[in-house]
Amino acid sequence: MPDGFLLAEATGSVRVPFKGLLLADAASGALVWVEIQCIEIPRESEYIGAEVTVDFGSFDVVGRVLDLAAHSRVRFRMKQGDTTNEADYSAYRIAEFGTNSHIKFGDEAVEEKKEDKR
Repeated sequence: MPDGFLLAEATGSVRVPFKGLLLADAASGALVWVEIQCIEIPRESEYIGAEVTVDFGSFDVVGRVLDLAAHSRVRFRMKQGDTTNEADYSAYRIAEFGTNSHIKFGDEAVEEKKEDKR
C-alpha cells in the first residue's frame, strides 16, 4: 500500500493515507499484531473510518515454525452503518505445483495443425 489504502465506493474508489502500529515480541522479534487506521478520509466519501487489525501466531508448517496471520478484523464505519469482517487462519501448508507449457508462434502452430491432420 505505498500510495495509501483503497476504499471502494458505489461511485468509484478513493485512496486515503493510513497510520498504524506494529507490536513485536522483544525477545524473539516475532510480529505479534498489526493495526492500520485510515486517516484523512474526504467528507464526501461514503466512509467515516476504516480499521484493520491482524493478530499473528506461531504455526508449524512442514516442520518449520513460522509466525503467520492467525486472526484478522476489518471494520468499515460508513454513513449508512458499520460493517465488520473477521477471519481466523489455521492449517497452513506448503503448496507445491508445476506446469509443463509449450508456446508456439505463427508458422509453428500452422505447421503443427497440418501434421495433426495426417
